[in-house]
Amino acid sequence: MINDSMNYKRITIFAKDTQNDMKRFIGHTILILLAEIFLFCPITMSQNNPYKINDQLYSYYQKCNSAIRKPEVLLMADTLFHMAKKKGDVKAQCLALNLKSDHYYFINDINTLLIEKEKVADFARNTPYKQYIFGAWNRIITYYLRNREYDSAIQELKKYQDEAIRLDNPYGIGKSYVRMGDVYYQQRMFRLALQQYKQAVDYYIQTGNEKENFYSYRSISSCYINLQRYEEAEEYALRCLDASVTQSALIQSKLLLFQVTCSKMDSKKADELQKELAQYRAQGVMKGTILENYFTLNGYYYAALGNLDKALAYSDSISDKGLSLAVRYKAFEMAGDFYSAFAEL
Repeated sequence: MINDSMNYKRITIFAKDTQNDMKRFIGHTILILLAEIFLFCPITMSQNNPYKINDQLYSYYQKCNSAIRKPEVLLMADTLFHMAKKKGDVKAQCLALNLKSDHYYFINDINTLLIEKEKVADFARNTPYKQYIFGAWNRIITYYLRNREYDSAIQELKKYQDEAIRLDNPYGIGKSYVRMGDVYYQQRMFRLALQQYKQAVDYYIQTGNEKENFYSYRSISSCYINLQRYEEAEEYALRCLDASVTQSALIQSKLLLFQVTCSKMDSKKADELQKELAQYRAQGVMKGTILENYFTLNGYYYAALGNLDKALAYSDSISDKGLSLAVRYKAFEMAGDFYSAFAEL
């Protein structure tokens, strides 16, 4: 049991809420689709060896990541593990083991992922890098959230928190608040999600781990957007921007700030950010879900301006059918073409 003295080691689980009004449901669906991009979009690290492992090993680790969905990555991970063992780089060994978990996550093999998580944890428990106990575990929780298996996510999160507290591991304890925030967020319980994300922020500050707060700031801003509290959303988007240490994080922060300024109807700031983001797009540095988010937000941006053609053009670039449909609906709605808007539903 978690006693009263453990103010930062406490998670309360509440029941789900529901939405009945159709118009509000459509709006919330759009926001949740955007939220999943923000919440589950991976951060691409820069080329300065952020893990502080041997440079040669880091170079090979990057090659492994580029093949993460291919079966050959399993043998590559073994090779990296043995290379790291020879060099005495224990942290690189943890990363090598974690690669296998990442592979099974990306191919949606939850049963093998659960097995690999235990292998990583068994190794990491005997090293100074106990944070890697929770890396594969985070993948499992994200898998359940993406598949709307909330009960399974909460069960894993309880075990996750118990282990973090037993080890008194700052990364795991702080992250347990973040992941519970994610559980609430995806179920549209934004006020409850805010409480958890803010607990994570406070905990990381008190334990000297402020560098971990980028994700929490981003998530808090997204919560405030959904609650239509745009001034607070902007405050945390700016904190997120300040906490960005990679180009990928910087772009995501600017996309978030772009979303806030569009929501506030601050056309001047929105225009400035839209131009900045267009430059990143022209440089070809936007990839994957970051690029998808760029297309989506631009679709809403031009829909708000009443530029139907550009809004629809951006909607055609969105691979996610739900997001594309939401943008098209909004574009026709803003253009006053309600027949076409409802035809999109």
